Amino acid sequence: MIRVGFILEFAGNGWLGGTSYYRNLFSAIADLPERRIDPVLITSSRGFEPMKSQFPDVAVVSLPLLDAPSVVGKARRVMRVLSGRDILIERALKSENIRILSHSGYFGQRSRIASIVWIPDFQELTFPGFFSERELAARRRNASNCCRHASTVLLSSQAALSDLRKIGVRDIETAVLPFVASVPLAQDILPRDQLRTKYGVADKFFHLPNQFWIHKNHIVVLEALALLRQQGAVVEVIATGNTADPRQPDYFSSLTATALRLGIEDLFKPLGVVPYQDLMSLMRHAVAVINPSKFEGWSTTVEEAKSMGKAIVLSDIPVHREQAPDRAAFFPADDARSLAKQMWEAWNRWDADEDVQFVDRAAANLVGRRAAFARHYEEIVLSTLDRHGAGVKRTAVFARQSPQNR
Repeated sequence: MIRVGFILEFAGNGWLGGTSYYRNLFSAIADLPERRIDPVLITSSRGFEPMKSQFPDVAVVSLPLLDAPSVVGKARRVMRVLSGRDILIERALKSENIRILSHSGYFGQRSRIASIVWIPDFQELTFPGFFSERELAARRRNASNCCRHASTVLLSSQAALSDLRKIGVRDIETAVLPFVASVPLAQDILPRDQLRTKYGVADKFFHLPNQFWIHKNHIVVLEALALLRQQGAVVEVIATGNTADPRQPDYFSSLTATALRLGIEDLFKPLGVVPYQDLMSLMRHAVAVINPSKFEGWSTTVEEAKSMGKAIVLSDIPVHREQAPDRAAFFPADDARSLAKQMWEAWNRWDADEDVQFVDRAAANLVGRRAAFARHYEEIVLSTLDRHGAGVKRTAVFARQSPQNR
């Protein structure tokens, strides 16, 4: 079994999508028949318990080197620049029989350990105004270093690959790995009455499970709710997700103020972060899921809705089209009137018995979709190791999409 290392320490940083991404990847690998790879989480001593708690079925290793003073980290960076290697971390990983690092950084062009670096998206190219100058510089520097030093640059969508081409990099190995989301079994979904008691949700509601970050574009949903109320059409939206946007600290409070100004504060109900089982149960019982985002690398919301067989109302952006949910209705991201129309049609079209049929069909298809996702990742790992071991010069290769996304 090939041990694939993941250096992770994002616990508690608010990036719920990151936790979900790795949970989906690791569980898909674990269920893959006759698999050849074994993921290993690598973290510092302070990160050991949080990682073990979040990923109880994955091996977790604590490396003392990751607890070293910052001066050691600076020395490692200098060593990487001058020699093309990070000898200290290479030795530490080899002691744990780690043959390749994934999703976690790079060691230099001459490293003896291969690396697959994941760049989730290039949002800064489309919306530079959402970032400070310092953040823009850091993202440009990271992309450049990844392309220069990694064995393979991993992307989540063809849309992200198209953005990578825009920054002018050449002679790099790339792979596209669109992830597939796992969802709870039917018996693990909480009953509607329990959700009503806990959260005060109505019998019918939409679910908007996005972080409250500015590019997620909640404002267009508020405007759509106001338009519907003006027309005498009253619907409810339950919104879940982290309410803190580090780039726009006042964003959530501005949304609640806008809801009050528009007179729809009783129709838009933000719950913040809820337990995963509750989140999935809200999605299951919703009339439809809404994702109004202006930008995504590969949307977890969309993938969860696909895996659950739910109807979904989506902003018409390239990656949402690429994800291609069967039950999708699209609207221009800034067009509240179009969104209101799609919401009202979904509201009136919803039938509980028919919804169960879609859910059952999606569950039957999910086993094959997850296996294809895990097998595709395994192929990327094995091909990266083959190239790295053979010393083949890196040339641009644009990986095929996994079967479930054709």
